[in-house]
Amino acid sequence: MLKGKTPLIIALCLGLVGALLAYKTIKQTEDRFTKDWALVPIVVASQDIDEGSQLDFNMVARMQSPTQFVTGSIVKPDQIERVVGQTVMAPLRRGDPILWSHFYSEGTVERMSRIVRERGRAISLDFSGSNGLAGWLRPGDHVDILGTFTDPKDDQIASVTLLQNVVVLATGAISGATNVDVLRKQDRGYKSVTLMVLPEEAEILTLAAELGSLRLTLRNESDMATMEKRNRATLHTLMTGERMKTIWKLREKLPDVIYLTPKGTQ
Repeated sequence: MLKGKTPLIIALCLGLVGALLAYKTIKQTEDRFTKDWALVPIVVASQDIDEGSQLDFNMVARMQSPTQFVTGSIVKPDQIERVVGQTVMAPLRRGDPILWSHFYSEGTVERMSRIVRERGRAISLDFSGSNGLAGWLRPGDHVDILGTFTDPKDDQIASVTLLQNVVVLATGAISGATNVDVLRKQDRGYKSVTLMVLPEEAEILTLAAELGSLRLTLRNESDMATMEKRNRATLHTLMTGERMKTIWKLREKLPDVIYLTPKGTQ
């Protein structure tokens, strides 16, 4: 009965042997390439995720990946809490590694020139520590710029408000397109601030930065008022209380600013 089927059986056996040899060769090649690979855990999508979805713990899973292929752009398991609750800015498929770029722009694509209005200019100045509001400043905030200089007429140190109601374009490398919530705390700091000004104001700030020190004060986002008459504080006005008399009258007219608890505090 098997006589006529012998060639077929032989062919099947040879095919099986060939497949086993091919598998062994592939496995040996794979083992040779991967024998020194160390595996580390990464976060991947556990399901298909649509653009605009809010990421939650049920949408992610832990997977091992060779160290050679794991860069700082990939989210690690101990970092998952920083992206859970964030809006996904690109569609993901099951098994895709979760990247930081899925949640915020690092500024590599964005061009600052696109958000500078016509006739406006972007200028970056050094504002670190308390001069830059101790790290509380964010793109879109409105600030006043104060300068402290030595008056050549009488060698007195004077402080004056240079510009009012200036819009912040960026703090360090953080722009308005950056999702600050997913950044590590140490990455939220800045030593420079980029401001939107007129060309004439850029000239004033450039000279002022060379002659003295600059400091920022933060405004409420809805406060657009400006001082029509600009005074200055000097050592004389501090010691004599000359300006304080006027300022106390102003405080009495604005009790909400001085005495009420700021919103969001207890």
